Amino acid sequence: MCISWNHTDDYIACGGDRGLLKVIQLSTSAKQLDNTATGQSDIALNQTLEGHSGSIKVIVWNEKHQKLTTADDRGYINVWVLHNGIWYEEMINSRNNSTVNSMKWSKDGNKICIAYNDGMVIVGSVDGNRLWSAEIKHNIVAVEWSPRDKLILLGASSGEIYVYDCKGNFQSKLKVPVALNHLENQYLVSIQWSTPRYDLTFASQQRSLAIIFQQGYLQLMLNERDKEPVSANLPIRVITAKWNPSGTVLALVAEKPELPTGERSMIYFINSLGEPIHTLKVPGTEARSCSWDSAGLRLVIAADYSIILTNIRMEYKWKYFSDTVVYSFISSESKDTCIAFWDTKSNEVHFKHVKELDFIDACKEYALIVHSCEKNANKYFLQICKGTGSPVDFTIIDWRVHFATMNNRCVVVADTDRFSVWYFKTISQADDLQTFSLRKSSRQSEKRITYQIDNASLGAAVEYTGPPDKKTVDSICCIHATDSLLLIAKKSGQLCKYKFPSLLVLKPSKLKSRPTKMTLNCTNTLTTIRTLAYIDSSHVLRLFSLTNDSNEVAGFERRDVWDFKWSTLDPELLAVTEKNRLCIFKGTKAQVEECNLAKTTYQIMDDLAFLQEPILFNARMCELSDVALRTIYLDDLIKDQKPNSADYFLEIKTQLLQVATNFAKQKQLQELASFAEQNTHPAIWKLLAETALLECNLELAELAFIKLLDYNSIQFLRTLITISDEQLKRAEILSFLGDLEQAEKIYINCDRIDLAIALNQKYGNWTRVVELLRDDVGVENDTRLDQAYTAIGDQMAEKNNWQQAAHYYELAHASEKLIQAYYILDRFDDLRKLVDSLTDFNALKKTAVLFSSAGLYNEAEAAFLKCKECESNNLEISNLSKQLNKLLKSHTQNQIIEQSNEITASKNIAQIVDAVRSCQKAGRYLEAAKLLYQLAKSDTVKTSGLSIMKQIHVLVALLIEEHKKRLKVKQSSKKDKDNQTNNAILSDLLEDENKLENSNLTENAWKGAKAYHFYTLGQRFLYSGDLHTALKIANYLCNFEDIINPVEIYSFLALTSGHCGQFATCNKAFVKLEKLTSSNDTFPGENEYEDLAFQIFKEHAVKDSIQDTFPCPTCSSEIPLHHTVCNNCDHSFSLCMVSGKTLLEPSEIWTCRRCCQLADKKSISDLSICVLCHNINE
Repeated sequence: MCISWNHTDDYIACGGDRGLLKVIQLSTSAKQLDNTATGQSDIALNQTLEGHSGSIKVIVWNEKHQKLTTADDRGYINVWVLHNGIWYEEMINSRNNSTVNSMKWSKDGNKICIAYNDGMVIVGSVDGNRLWSAEIKHNIVAVEWSPRDKLILLGASSGEIYVYDCKGNFQSKLKVPVALNHLENQYLVSIQWSTPRYDLTFASQQRSLAIIFQQGYLQLMLNERDKEPVSANLPIRVITAKWNPSGTVLALVAEKPELPTGERSMIYFINSLGEPIHTLKVPGTEARSCSWDSAGLRLVIAADYSIILTNIRMEYKWKYFSDTVVYSFISSESKDTCIAFWDTKSNEVHFKHVKELDFIDACKEYALIVHSCEKNANKYFLQICKGTGSPVDFTIIDWRVHFATMNNRCVVVADTDRFSVWYFKTISQADDLQTFSLRKSSRQSEKRITYQIDNASLGAAVEYTGPPDKKTVDSICCIHATDSLLLIAKKSGQLCKYKFPSLLVLKPSKLKSRPTKMTLNCTNTLTTIRTLAYIDSSHVLRLFSLTNDSNEVAGFERRDVWDFKWSTLDPELLAVTEKNRLCIFKGTKAQVEECNLAKTTYQIMDDLAFLQEPILFNARMCELSDVALRTIYLDDLIKDQKPNSADYFLEIKTQLLQVATNFAKQKQLQELASFAEQNTHPAIWKLLAETALLECNLELAELAFIKLLDYNSIQFLRTLITISDEQLKRAEILSFLGDLEQAEKIYINCDRIDLAIALNQKYGNWTRVVELLRDDVGVENDTRLDQAYTAIGDQMAEKNNWQQAAHYYELAHASEKLIQAYYILDRFDDLRKLVDSLTDFNALKKTAVLFSSAGLYNEAEAAFLKCKECESNNLEISNLSKQLNKLLKSHTQNQIIEQSNEITASKNIAQIVDAVRSCQKAGRYLEAAKLLYQLAKSDTVKTSGLSIMKQIHVLVALLIEEHKKRLKVKQSSKKDKDNQTNNAILSDLLEDENKLENSNLTENAWKGAKAYHFYTLGQRFLYSGDLHTALKIANYLCNFEDIINPVEIYSFLALTSGHCGQFATCNKAFVKLEKLTSSNDTFPGENEYEDLAFQIFKEHAVKDSIQDTFPCPTCSSEIPLHHTVCNNCDHSFSLCMVSGKTLLEPSEIWTCRRCCQLADKKSISDLSICVLCHNINE
């Protein structure tokens, strides 16, 4: 049998013996699965296709054109199309007595490659025409297209793999692993090439090309040119293999011949590094094929005469903490990993992007993010974030992190041989002005200690200072930290224990198997038994007692477990998910109790499950209390990427609480009170208190509050008795229970807006307070409005939304808070204006200090001087004046320029960046541009990559544009003054312009950014195969020799012209290269260029090949397409920034309003921003 899943419309095509071919369509989502009794999927379509007489061998989908292609063992190929919900036969093809071994549609659906058993390979179009064919003297058994359809890989049964381009030209022969060369009877079964998640620049970790052999050997590669592939030898016999849609998991349909019949078939899952993940046993005698759904959450298997549908539990990187869900997904726009922080109470989502995410963990109100550094893949970035995603503290580890965990004080990371403990710092509210960015310069004081796992002798752990590459025999396999204990498990099963905060080494224990996940239960008393729950590599859940003798808990072992969760309140309560089933345990045994109440028997199953029986379950567990489990449909959330509703959560109550809730709904207060007496639990008493309050039964409510020892609520009842108005009493009860909306309505209906305002003030609903105050006419409205606006601003500031915070502080006239907001937003112009209106001494003093810290010494002086006008404290003013004078003497304008020159000469990139920020804050944009321009010319930055060089030059241009705006404002303001002559204005402007050593920088501000943009664009066209456009851009780059190294430009020109057959242009490029290298001692490869030129022009004549031309608009002479200058009249042509097209028609040219660069209107129409300066395309 063979099977294939259509990802567009959920069609599944399955073929079998004697021409049996079926197409079915499923209609079951993750949420529907929980509500079905059997877990079976609904079938929307079940159609049998008639047209084959032999056994079906190959089934492939063309999802773009909605076609199904099938081939049988008699050589017939049928193409099926969908019409009005029914599949019809469109065309039939047959090659006389030759059968199809493999066939594959290209990713764009326009071409199909078919391999026959006689070695013939045919590539055809979607309409049935043959494009090209090749005859290979081997039995081709596997066909695969590259992710961008540029290459075709043809695999012979012997293991040889031939690489062709999409036009039929042989490219190379792919090397198999060295380990396979000595094998006998090796047989290739499959080649699978997934689309990488990341761009090529960041695809270092994910190997997407898999070559699988029947004997269990496989080779994983980044691409066909990978010189360091990953090889694996699996103890299985492979039948076929399929990548999941994201290319992160490879499913191998395999069998173990040594096992008995009926137990041999399995699905063997590995990751993109060749590491085993899981093994799934397949019922039946023989499994033959498998296929993934579009989300990678289901796998369909063809085994014997059955179709088996399995659910896949993806191991997402996510956590739930403090009513916040932090999760990650691959961004479809930027191709990197996006981390989302979703506050489920306010329904606000905050995003942050990283290139390669490794771990997410959380504890209480902080989350841990571990990801590799963008510029150095060998270093890992550890970041502590708040619930809004705002960074709190960070550190960098210079070795690969395999495991990570945290408690409320520290983070523990580990590889296989060592672990490191990092005590992070949190930002308190008192440190208002000390932002996260200001702490980067003081990393020396951080506390991070590394330990070797072998140094575990009793006593305090000793910091490891030996060689970083020291290996241990028994490596680390899992870690877990609580506030008091650090647990580290080894592959042998040994459990190492350390006690915080001294990291005292405790006596190790021995686990029964190797854990992959472990967690300790909570502690609510000093006598709580500490129990460790862990899942091993076989997905068996066991319990281990750390108290007394430290032994395995007898009688408890659960199989096929994929997750578990301890209760945060009850140390004996444990939730376990087994396959599609959720079970809740209390202790290790089921204790079924019968409660006789009001002549009715209620069966309470405290320790077995929440419901009458274990329920079907497909969600992820967030938090388990003692009476309810909160779960989330994480598959749907990650698929949607951004939450669009609150339907992702599912609250599951205990049966005990369900019975009590039913009494409350029926308003049976006496029955509920009796039930609470017999089943004493705080949640039931709380439910009784709330229900009694709503029914105004204060006697029962008081009884419940006494049982709960809630004396504040009892005091509330005393206050409630004094209220005579029944409506106001009802409103007070509703507000006490949290139903603010209904309580406010009652207050307004009773004409008590003052109480409605006080209610919203009490609960911090300041936006509603503003709305009510606007409708209320009173003397104190202005003061209360200012208070409300200030409170809203504080809420925005706490979420790091300083833009909105500044807006509300302005409405509230909160000067001191506004100073802080302006400073954080770098709005120094607004801060200057604010000084004029300030009269408070402390506010002026604070402003002056902030001005001086930002390098704005003139503004600081003005603020200090104004302090004298509004404060009579002569001693303090005298001290401030002395500080100011000392500050101004050491920071004159000339000295600032001299310091900038010293910083530039020191080549310290961090100092230069800080100096640029200071100049920018002080309004010295020209000085900042000069520093950045000098930075771009340094050798260290030039080797950092084209993208970074372009970004630096774009920043230089933007700073110069801002400088020019300031000059225009300055010029217009000076014209208004009668005593200012034109000559004086001109001299001032010239004086400003002379601040740059190179005056061309202001005249051609965008030249550098333009040069590196076209250099990057040319490289992109070269690697995508558009050689002629790359050659045109290479010619255009000759105008930027003062920006880009000429050796790089002419090397690029020689490369592209040689590939395009333009050997006269190639010869000129080599001549230029020889001149450049011969006159420069830094290029020792002069002879190499000569030797290379000799080899090329020995075989090719020095002339350009015939190419299409276009007429010059000035002199009408014919110009080759790759030229950018007319040889007759020297007229130069501009190129489109997007497509590299030569711009000839003025009516079709688009001009950016900011950078004034040009593009073709059709090419830029699909983009929302300018590709050079990122200005919004209107």
